[in-house]
Amino acid sequence: MSDWFPNATTVAHFDPRSQTIHLNYIRSADLLADLEAGRISSARSAVGTIFHELTHWADIVGTVWGRRYLQTLYRAYTVLPDIDRPGFERDFNVFMDLHDRTRRIMHSEYFRVVDPGARPQPIGDPWTFEISCGQEFDTDGRPGASRPILFVRFDNQATGRRVARQPITAGALLETTAMHSEIETQGEFISSIPDIMERRMEAALYKREFETPIYHPALTLYTAPVHILAHRTRLTDPVEAYEWAARAAFVALNMQLYHFAMLRFPTWASVWKERFNGFRSSADPGTAYVMICESGGPRRGEESIRAWLDRALKGLGLPSERRILADAQLLLNSEASSTVSMPLFAGYEYQKQLGNRLTKMRRNHGPALTLGRAQSNDLTLLPLFDCDAALLEFSPARFDTRQFDPRVAHDAEGTLHTWMENFRSACR
Repeated sequence: MSDWFPNATTVAHFDPRSQTIHLNYIRSADLLADLEAGRISSARSAVGTIFHELTHWADIVGTVWGRRYLQTLYRAYTVLPDIDRPGFERDFNVFMDLHDRTRRIMHSEYFRVVDPGARPQPIGDPWTFEISCGQEFDTDGRPGASRPILFVRFDNQATGRRVARQPITAGALLETTAMHSEIETQGEFISSIPDIMERRMEAALYKREFETPIYHPALTLYTAPVHILAHRTRLTDPVEAYEWAARAAFVALNMQLYHFAMLRFPTWASVWKERFNGFRSSADPGTAYVMICESGGPRRGEESIRAWLDRALKGLGLPSERRILADAQLLLNSEASSTVSMPLFAGYEYQKQLGNRLTKMRRNHGPALTLGRAQSNDLTLLPLFDCDAALLEFSPARFDTRQFDPRVAHDAEGTLHTWMENFRSACR
């Protein structure tokens, strides 16, 4: 099982190729017993983790970027039954397309560098950083101008020594929206504690838990986007910074190809002018996110997130947040139904319907997916595998496993993975 989106405590992961969530250390019976008994302190972390992972699923089934990924995934599934039939080799390129789309979610460890001597720092001792630009390697091992990558390099403020270099990938944005959901979910739980003193103690405990990873060298995947936004906007409250970062990330994940064609790069980026066309053609949401942060700059007075974001987008020659998300909703809603008769495609159609509802809720209320929002909107949420491989239904509205069964999807992904690795060795 691929650990594509590990959360900060490595207690769970989401696999985008099977759309399954695995809770590595959470047992359904224990969690449900805590919730039934009102043991909020025991339950809040587990529920926060669950909604962190569910947000990854929501971003796959309910954003423009995620839907493009799913379209490639299911094209691969249509070819898989014909791999032994003569003449179908012409369609095998879809497996390499899926392989490349999957590895670009995070990019390989080659591109991410952590200084082995770097140590975590307290929140009052921030890093300095700078944005740089590199290039992907093509299949022959040569830098390719059509696939530029933006990086953020973090340095120790006192010594000037490098702490880490983190590519700003789609995966880093997905962790930003997921962390925002986790923060909001835990906040809901803490707010529900009736005793004032107990509530304050629990809030103080969570504040320490939440702030500890912010300047941890090994966790820049989860923090790099929010560091960029906080520095550029000059926000100092990390909870508020995650909310703003998640809003900007959600816009970037919902930009369509024509938005990237319209993108007007800021003057400071002109040093990479020869790579602008590569940025546009690759439609990389990480690039869009960085440009939004740079365009918006410092918050003006009591400026709201919507006003700041619309000002940033206008500076890039783009429509407003509301317009981009409305157009994304139209695109997702209008995706043609599949005519493929394979059983997996019933699950694809079902997840598209659920994704469209999630997009509508997140457009109206912000990108955080929380237990409270799921309940108030009667959302249908993906069941999760607990640590005993039992399915945990954590959904206000019942999920129809006759249409999409995570157990079947998990097994199908195993077959797909085996074939893809076999075919990849024939190509590279």
